[in-house]
Formats: sequence, structure tokens, C-alpha cells
Amino acid sequence: MKHAHFQSDLPFPIDDVFSWHLRPNAISRITPPWQTVAVLHQDTQFPMAGVQELRLTEGLLKMNIQVRISAFAPNSVLTDVMERGPFAHWEHAHHFERTPTGTRLSDDIRYTLPFGPLGALAAGEVKRNIDRVFTYRHRRLAHDLARHALMPTPQVIVISGATGFVGQALEQFLTTGGHTVKRLTRTPRPGTSDIGWNPDTHTLNPADLEGADAVVHLAGENISTKRWTNAQVDYLKTNRGSAATLLGKTLAGLTRKPKTFIVASAVGFYGDTGAQTATEHTGPGTNISAEVTRRIEAGLEPAAAAGIRTV
Repeated sequence: MKHAHFQSDLPFPIDDVFSWHLRPNAISRITPPWQTVAVLHQDTQFPMAGVQELRLTEGLLKMNIQVRISAFAPNSVLTDVMERGPFAHWEHAHHFERTPTGTRLSDDIRYTLPFGPLGALAAGEVKRNIDRVFTYRHRRLAHDLARHALMPTPQVIVISGATGFVGQALEQFLTTGGHTVKRLTRTPRPGTSDIGWNPDTHTLNPADLEGADAVVHLAGENISTKRWTNAQVDYLKTNRGSAATLLGKTLAGLTRKPKTFIVASAVGFYGDTGAQTATEHTGPGTNISAEVTRRIEAGLEPAAAAGIRTV
């Protein structure tokens, strides 16, 4: 049986380090960028007990994995055992130890490769991959805990475009920090805190946004998936602009307004500046991208005029 050990001394309270590992999206957040992981199923009591089923993808390789929690003690140990997956045996124990400066986190992995002598031929490559993955995990955890320490009070944050590339990462980051994320989406999922809306028909219930601490607007028609025909360009301008305007006006009219409204614009605002360096004082360009981003930013004005910090 092989053994791998990784250790980090983290300058954060043991309660914070242990709690981070129990929160939704923790496994997604510490999965390195050369892999993706999807949770197919997990028992309601997971990760205190029970089973979790995952699909791990790395390149063209897809693997279904089932793990069971075999040991759980608050602020002390969290151990999972692979019941189905690529290893003949895999046991991963997280150990948490209080130190004078914070917390010592140790990952101990004991594993056996499949296929006997044939599997042993890949031992070196497997060891290198485990080293890469857990080095990344420890760095990611230390970075995120430092960022979360800057905003320790849990907040309610509404995100449009939460299923996009940036939105997914932001939701994972915020939820592992103990914040509540509500997705603003055209297709709300039953039984969740999703908020339904439709910018094309100007549909959004203001009551659903009351009491949010922050709103992050990332949604909009993808500019790269279709040819820029005249019809598509017109839709880009209308869709991106109407979504921002609907949000801006709705937030401005709330009784309990959010403290912050963050909207993704784009450097396309400046158009093609050639050799000229664009700064915050550079005016808008005249091409299609500039027109789209001008419409987005114009939609924010009602929120800013209502005293909401608008970025």
C-alpha cells in the first residue's frame, strides 16, 4: 500500500478551517483547473456521514467515483474511503490540529493501485499526479481562507450568470466562505433559492431581491457562439442592455437595497484604440462592442443614483 502525506500550517482558527471542508462546493473549489468534478448524488448528512457520488473528468478520461465518510470528529478528523473508483483501495484522512498560530492541516492518503503488477508500472505517474493535486489544494485553501477573513460576516449575494465560467467559480468561492448565493436565472431549479427572471420580457419580481447584501450581474447573450449577423448584433445590444437596465431600475426601487451592485462590462467599451493606451478617462469607442458595453453601463445609472455602490 502506498502512502502520501501533505501538511500546511494555516494562520486561521480551527473552526474556520474545519467548517470550510463541510460547506457546499468545497470539493469543486479545490479541484485543480486541469480536472473537473460534478456531484452526481450525495446523502443529506454528507459530509458528516453517508455517501457521495462524483464524476471526475481529466482530459478525455471520465471516472465515476463513490466515497463514504468513515470517520468524523468536529475540529479533529474527516476521513473518506473510496467504495467505487479507479483505485483498488483509497483512504483519505484530513487531520486538524490546533496550533499557537492557527491550525495544522494534514492530508494522509493510503492507496493501492489496481491490476496488480501491471498497475504498478504507473506508480510513478500516479504519485506525481497526487502530488500536483494536493499541492494545488493546499494553496487554494490557504488563499481562499485569507480572502474570506476579509469578509467574515455571512452575506446574501445574488448572482446572474452563475452557471457561466466566471459565475461558477464565484459561487463556489462565496459558498465555501459561508455566504448564501442566490442564482438569478431564466430557469430556476425547483426546491432551491433560485430567483426567476426574463430580461427579454422585463420580468423580475422586486420582492425576490429585497434584503440581498450584494448583486453581481454576469449574465448576457454569449458573444462568441453565433455569427454576428445583423439580427444577432441587434439582439446582443438589446439583450445585454435590457438585462442591466432591468436590474438597475429594480434595485433602485427596493426598500432594503443592496450595499453593492457589481456588473461585468468589458474592455470592448474602448473600441479599437490602436497604439493608444486606454485608461479610466478614455471615452467609449464606436464599434459594436463599444455600443454593447455602453448600453450595459447606462443600465446601471438608476442604481447608482439611488445610492447603491455601483461598480
